Amino acid sequence: MFQIIADSGCDLRGLSHISPDALFARAPLRIIAGNKEYVDTFDLDTRQMLDEVYAFKGKTGSACPSPEEWAQHFRAADENYAIPISSALSGSYASAVIARDMVLAESPEKKIYIFDVHTAGSEMSLLAEEIARLASSGMPFEMVCSEAERYVQRTGLLFLLNSLDNLVKNGRVSKVAGMTAKLLNIKVLGVATPEGQVGLLHKCRGAEKAYATVVHEMRQRGFRGGKVIIGHAHQPEGAQRLKERILAEFPGSPVVIMPNSGLCCYYAEDGGMIIGFEKAL
Repeated sequence: MFQIIADSGCDLRGLSHISPDALFARAPLRIIAGNKEYVDTFDLDTRQMLDEVYAFKGKTGSACPSPEEWAQHFRAADENYAIPISSALSGSYASAVIARDMVLAESPEKKIYIFDVHTAGSEMSLLAEEIARLASSGMPFEMVCSEAERYVQRTGLLFLLNSLDNLVKNGRVSKVAGMTAKLLNIKVLGVATPEGQVGLLHKCRGAEKAYATVVHEMRQRGFRGGKVIIGHAHQPEGAQRLKERILAEFPGSPVVIMPNSGLCCYYAEDGGMIIGFEKAL
């Protein structure tokens, strides 16, 4: 039996739709507003969390899972594939590496592979699904790891955001970019850079213009009709409209919509979307 462990930079809640043999676990990050901490478990009320974070006037931020939290998951299976959020955005990857070394010192026979994927959200979900597909086929552990690493090279990630406030507060984008977006009341389209940070691409006035720009950027980055996952922060209607826009240009594409995790809601902010997609071979 194999296990895939992501942290809560990933929106997935399970992998039974890919394989009944795939164990899935999520190591929760934490969203912090003053003295209050929101643990990003599956039952976190993200609507309440966002409302309370917006109401709080002090500093907010996030904290990664501890090495022991990762280690508890690694001890639960003989074969483990770990997907932390980008090491450029969080210390979660470093915690997972410490945990791996701890667990292998206890149980050298275990197999633990950690992907440093330089991404977040829906692109992590695509990778988890691909690992589940590969591992459930009976492919050896080492080959699953190498094939999954190759798969990462043909996926991409875009962000469509209504606000950059929390990204500005945490040093992910500049204050000037954040203020410009707020003053002009525009949607901002961003991309995951090769270094795993947030790069800004376009400022879009109006939702339909923004959705058209998303599909244009997907095409420019190699999308030709592969899998797409649209993660959204309390924006199901907008996610559905984006899905329809994608299908209008690429009929038959498998496009899935899912709610964002607490962490992704915090950074995407209310109404934001995170789009992971496959590129053509």
